[in-house]
Amino acid sequence: MLKPLLLAIGASACTAASVSPPLSARGSPDPRRTFGHVQLTSGAFQHPHYVIGFMQMTQTGYKWLHEIEIIDDARPDSLLFKVGSYARELGADGIQHFEIVDLDPQTPADNANKKINSAINIADAVAKKQYARIAGEGTKTRYEVRGELIKFAATEGAP
Repeated sequence: MLKPLLLAIGASACTAASVSPPLSARGSPDPRRTFGHVQLTSGAFQHPHYVIGFMQMTQTGYKWLHEIEIIDDARPDSLLFKVGSYARELGADGIQHFEIVDLDPQTPADNANKKINSAINIADAVAKKQYARIAGEGTKTRYEVRGELIKFAATEGAP
């Protein structure tokens, strides 16, 4: 009786999980995709560069309606934009071996349950014309972000 209970508890326990978005194809990112004017790759840059430092930080955020927040790179409040802007302040042109780790991942069942509860709360708020309550439907997040800060080397013929 105790063994199945421990197995069920162990299987439902959450551990950190990598949620890094696909940022590059074979280590050579699209130079038009920058985040705060910094290129990001989960691999290694192919053109000449040198490492100027390492980054490891914990970022907190908010998933509105429990949807992932890190993909939208066009918004200044997105995680990727914040990380890129910070790296730029440190003098980096890019971050390679970039990784984002969700420190408190949700199981699919937990996430589905939260979305169902949010849908019920939103319907109730709309029915009561309490629209400001809708903005509170989401999940707080914590991510560990890490990677190598790089500076691109000047190439011949470049200004």
